[in-house]
Amino acid sequence: MQRLAVCLVVCVAVLLLVPAALAQESMAYGDTVTNSITSDEFAFEYTFEGGEGDVVVVEMRRTNTDEDMTRPEIHLLDSEGEEIATTAETFSYGAAVLVAKLTDSATYTIVATRNDDADGDSVGEFELELIQPTMLEAGADLIDGEIDNDARDQYYYLPADGEVTVLYQPGDSIYIPILSVNVVNQGTLRPLGQIAGVFIEQGTLTIDADEDDIYIVMVAADESDYIFRDVQSEYQLGIAAQ
Repeated sequence: MQRLAVCLVVCVAVLLLVPAALAQESMAYGDTVTNSITSDEFAFEYTFEGGEGDVVVVEMRRTNTDEDMTRPEIHLLDSEGEEIATTAETFSYGAAVLVAKLTDSATYTIVATRNDDADGDSVGEFELELIQPTMLEAGADLIDGEIDNDARDQYYYLPADGEVTVLYQPGDSIYIPILSVNVVNQGTLRPLGQIAGVFIEQGTLTIDADEDDIYIVMVAADESDYIFRDVQSEYQLGIAAQ
């Protein structure tokens, strides 16, 4: 009986050391979930079914600037639990964006957490969105898009090899969002160029692309604008015929 009591005490002690944070939920492309990071619960797992060749964008952002959820962090694991992308090596404040191209049709896991895990001090509510970006095609009709305080940033996959020109035409709106062309570097976005300015009626941006890289076109507003301003803008974009 004494040995059993000791065993129970040890088991309880071990359980107390493990954060009750890794209960898995499932997601699908287009889903958004909301959760809260605390000093006790700082990592949440979400699984989704991905296809071979899928380009995925995972966006994690705080929902309230009054809270201390300043350093969100994302990890993407394959079906074997091996990490294939992370935002851990990139400084971010208030939001984090992870991008990856999947190599297999399988179940993948997103880990939404904070910088420094148990040693971190970011706490507060966050939103996590799983996005399969629209693919842009050279010479196709321009795509209609819109950002607002609810939809927020929009992402597009740019498959390219060699010189490619992105076409951008903001709509008739008080707010003009910023368009950027980014290359994926170790799971995060590195800007190559952008089109911005309140008086822009149309613009083009040309890059020399490498077929081995992943390129993402992003149309976005500043995080503070989403919170403190009325953001609503329509636009069109596409790729010039080659």
